[in-house]
Amino acid sequence: MRNSRNGSIVLAFLLLAALMPPVGRALRSLALEAWMQHEGNLAPVGTSTEGFMGKPGAVLSIMGAPLEQVQQGSFGPALGAYHVLILFSADSVSGAALLPGEFKTGTDNRTIAEAQAWMVWSGEPGHEHAVRRVFTTRYDGYLGNAELAGHRYSLADGNMFVVRYDARGRVSVRQLRHTYRDHDMMKPVVEKFQALLPSDPTVRDLTDYSPKPCPRRQPPPARGTAET
Repeated sequence: MRNSRNGSIVLAFLLLAALMPPVGRALRSLALEAWMQHEGNLAPVGTSTEGFMGKPGAVLSIMGAPLEQVQQGSFGPALGAYHVLILFSADSVSGAALLPGEFKTGTDNRTIAEAQAWMVWSGEPGHEHAVRRVFTTRYDGYLGNAELAGHRYSLADGNMFVVRYDARGRVSVRQLRHTYRDHDMMKPVVEKFQALLPSDPTVRDLTDYSPKPCPRRQPPPARGTAET
């Protein structure tokens, strides 16, 4: 019942905004903020990006908090509006500077946009080569959606995404039907991705730093004996 009443109030605000152009902008802003609170969407407060040492991946999280707390300037630990696991068809990645025109970061009580660049490394030691990759994303708290690779996704369908770059730089996005808003640190976010994708070797290997056994060379057969 409460949700229905709140939704009616929002629609009334939007109707008044359409009928009264001089004050329409202010009314529209109030209506969208009321809708944002009605839907439980977070107001953006920043971003978090971390990588994996020697691994071809990174995690980017868009951080948020309840709108009323942000407006009052007092909110607790930031929550995850959504999380993106970015994987590359390569051996490892390192950070790279954004070029003019690529920098799209910025935030207000409604939206935030973020861009990140990496050098993606492949090849045997001594023969490595790198290509540059850039990822951008935009969050709209009013509408409760995320834009990744030029496509919009409703966060009502899940706030965890897996983005993959193939060797040619082509991008694919998969939205996982799961919502995870906690964000104390990267480790539990990565563990959540691994739990949701248990059979994906690339995801599983991101935190595996166990030593890899080297193949043992067999001694040559003694002179005068036949090989078996």
